[in-house]
Amino acid sequence: MKRFLLIMMMLAAAVAAAMAQAPDKGCKRPSPKEINEFKMKYLAQEMELSEEQTQKFIELYSKMSDERFARFRKVKELEKRVKENKNASEQDYEDLSEAMNTAKIEDAEMEKRYDAQFSKFLTGKQIFKMKEGEESFRKKMREMRREKRHGKKGKK
Repeated sequence: MKRFLLIMMMLAAAVAAAMAQAPDKGCKRPSPKEINEFKMKYLAQEMELSEEQTQKFIELYSKMSDERFARFRKVKELEKRVKENKNASEQDYEDLSEAMNTAKIEDAEMEKRYDAQFSKFLTGKQIFKMKEGEESFRKKMREMRREKRHGKKGKK
């Protein structure tokens, strides 16, 4: 539990410090790649992986993340085009909704496929901890974004 709190505090401090400064002051926001690397290290720690497991995990998780990112990037691009098109038709919105649903279904299928690969070197408990850790990481990132936009008082 202490490690979890320490990692979350380090994450919060690093991302908050990077986001707190205005971009025009030369401060670099963490890139998606940097955040993903931190996330993988965080997950490996939460899952209590050995060094050998950590290496295998990071390699496979990176492939999974890249695949997931590519899938949702395509949907986000479509969403942006439809939202920016003031003359978007009902069919455009239906196509977007279908693309979003398809991406979620494909993501679930991909996750199942990767879980089978993870199970070759991880226990069921470690895979469960990975899923819990992903959710806690997403939750913390959402909270930090909300704090950035609304200040600490805007936090619900």
